[in-house]
Amino acid sequence: MHMNLPVPYSTRLFWDVPEEAIDGEFHADWIIARVLERGTAQELASCIRHYGWARVTEVALGKQGLAPHIQAFWQWYVGGTKGRGSMHTEILPPGGQDLLKRLRPFLPAGAMLCGGTAVALYLGHRRSEDFDFLTEQAFDAASLAARLQNEFDDATVDDMASNTLHMTLGGLKVSFIRQRGVRLVPGNELNGIPVAGLDTLLALKLNAVAGRGSRKDFIDLYAICIHEGLGVSDLLQHAQQWAPGINTGHLLRSLAYFEDAEREPMPAMLAQWRWNEVRRFFESGVRRTIDRMR
Repeated sequence: MHMNLPVPYSTRLFWDVPEEAIDGEFHADWIIARVLERGTAQELASCIRHYGWARVTEVALGKQGLAPHIQAFWQWYVGGTKGRGSMHTEILPPGGQDLLKRLRPFLPAGAMLCGGTAVALYLGHRRSEDFDFLTEQAFDAASLAARLQNEFDDATVDDMASNTLHMTLGGLKVSFIRQRGVRLVPGNELNGIPVAGLDTLLALKLNAVAGRGSRKDFIDLYAICIHEGLGVSDLLQHAQQWAPGINTGHLLRSLAYFEDAEREPMPAMLAQWRWNEVRRFFESGVRRTIDRMR
């Protein structure tokens, strides 16, 4: 008998396999899929505790053979939005939507729109002009650059490396980057282009703040916190689940470090927020989080 199953053995879940043939770790994805399709709410909770939220949602969104209605439910939930609502396209620069339409056939496999523009499309708190496309898969940056230069008369390559390409297209900055360390899960779509869900965008912003947090990063992070009702302790938990490579102790300190951010100007805001309000939110949240440790 294997003792590492996340839920008690039952023929309702495992009608076709004897208990002694199931290994909780080796067959993890298969077990998760069975629980997602046939498990109770209590069994789902046990599965999440055992395998972690990131592993469960990875199966829910990507496992072949999972019932379409199950995947559709988790796409709705994990996408970080209340369904497939409209997006704040007013935050885009002139020509932004047309550029996205033209870029669609050139996107590397698995690529989705991320960064501050994606956050602003969901929340509408500021204007944004850069387009950052991230993928977990490797791609040929030189080949992509050549194809885009054939499509856009004014295309220029600003920087290029392995699995990384920064270009200017139609006067707008566009980046393609292979991202490792943060799970990329799509949410809504815009002009047929996947936009990362808020859970992914939050993890990416936390990763940015843990590196060198810009003023835009803090403002975008604040916007997500206000929209989702999150505090600093929630951010640390989210980082553990969605970006396990982040040192949460370092992240906690970074959430109260503003020296680099305060060298930069405020972005073009649509929400009526002042920088001091954003800074106080994180400072007080970090203090409360540490106070609870005492």
